[in-house]
Amino acid sequence: FFFNDTATTEIYTQAFVGSVRCVQETVILLINKQGQTRLAKYFVDITVEERMALEGELIRKCLSRTEKECAFVEHREYTAIYRRYASLYFIVGIKDDEENELSMLEFIHNLVETLDKYFINVCELD
Repeated sequence: FFFNDTATTEIYTQAFVGSVRCVQETVILLINKQGQTRLAKYFVDITVEERMALEGELIRKCLSRTEKECAFVEHREYTAIYRRYASLYFIVGIKDDEENELSMLEFIHNLVETLDKYFINVCELD
């Protein structure tokens, strides 16, 4: 997302990240259809090089899948749950085996609805 000022962008980031029930070792990505990262938040301690590699691999895996395929992807030690809304992909990567994938999918949906109500008519500028 692009906003006219940095204050609005910071509010958006805080609303997005602050609403997450922080599961240990979680990765949250917001990606556009071209594969560009719009927001990345890591709740795991990894190096920048590992982050870039993980993002690239997750992006390629999620973007290459069709709409008829399952929204859960196993990658490395993560389970990636993703959902596409318009031109954006919301990806949540979790390591916790006890975490319910369907609850993460519901979290993504609720997050999108909340952002839609909070930021009226938000869209990515191409």
